[in-house]
Amino acid sequence: MIDALPAAIYTTDVEGRLTHFNPAAVDFSGRVPELGTDQWCVSWKLFRPEGTPLRHDECPMAVALKEGRIVDGAETIAERPDGNRIWFVPYPRLLRDAEGRTVGGINMLLDITDRKQAERATSLLAAIVDSSEDAIISKSLDGIITSWNEGAVRMFGYTAEEAVGQHITLIIPPHLREEEATILKRLRRGERIEHFETIRMRKNGTVFDISLTISPLKDASGRVVGASKVARDITDRKKSEDALRQSHANLEHMVEQRTSVLRALYSRLLLAQDDERRRVARELHDSVGQYLCNLKINLTRMNDSGQQSSSPQLLSECLMAVDECISETRTISHLLHPPLLDEAGLWSAARWYVDGFAERSGIQTELDFPPWHSCAICR
Repeated sequence: MIDALPAAIYTTDVEGRLTHFNPAAVDFSGRVPELGTDQWCVSWKLFRPEGTPLRHDECPMAVALKEGRIVDGAETIAERPDGNRIWFVPYPRLLRDAEGRTVGGINMLLDITDRKQAERATSLLAAIVDSSEDAIISKSLDGIITSWNEGAVRMFGYTAEEAVGQHITLIIPPHLREEEATILKRLRRGERIEHFETIRMRKNGTVFDISLTISPLKDASGRVVGASKVARDITDRKKSEDALRQSHANLEHMVEQRTSVLRALYSRLLLAQDDERRRVARELHDSVGQYLCNLKINLTRMNDSGQQSSSPQLLSECLMAVDECISETRTISHLLHPPLLDEAGLWSAARWYVDGFAERSGIQTELDFPPWHSCAICR
């Protein structure tokens, strides 16, 4: 019957030497114990829960046989020859004869490795949840808060005692209550909601921006029974985004203003170019054009009269017209781009232009110009 049981079971004599063990004990210890030689336990090495070695003659089976004292529920670690460790709980009992004398012992080793791993994972998860800067909250499908970590305490201002058992609308502004109903509907369908940005309310009534990640909680059968919320305060990020948007708006406004100024300058430049073209055309028409017409008339008269070589007056007039054309052309060219501008700078070119204007027009003109040594343009 013992051999058929799934738990590791072995028996010893009154001195603790093994007298029997079942197949489950071999699987448990990772070795085949030696009957009559191995003492107190089937395992290879033993350790206490904190990791310190435990001698075989100190194990619960040895205590029961040597002291007659039963120690139940003492968690212990067994190490196999391959290095794997197993958490177990021993349940030693004394075997007695008809007169009540102790003749040996029987021990059952209950493997709790899976339970300890689950406990360790749960403890680790609890530590992570408690130490998280984010608010981690769980709730039922009715919206009742079932857990509330320290991050939630810091973020919302309610203690766990104040929040657990309350409806989740405790932290939802009144105008967003319908939002929670929509979230619960999606959770009942098993949906996960990630990075949902919304607004929540602190205990003191202030509201702030948060990002929510909401996951459905399921029972062993896969049925959705609640939800887990991870809330992150994104107030600073929102402020940065608003500041960035404002900076972009300001930059766009500045660009529009500069573009408007550039358009105005370009328009003025086109008008100035057009005015200069009209002025040059007028100068050519009123001065050079007149001299050329006069020259053509005189040459035509000389050609018609056949006096090309005997009309000194007409020839003299033609030469004078040519000279005037050359002078006017040179003047117009200099006015368009004075050579002094490249050779001596703006100050000298401006001085020459003003003096020439005064001489041609007879208008007294003064030039008010900063000293050449303080003007970067002149230099």
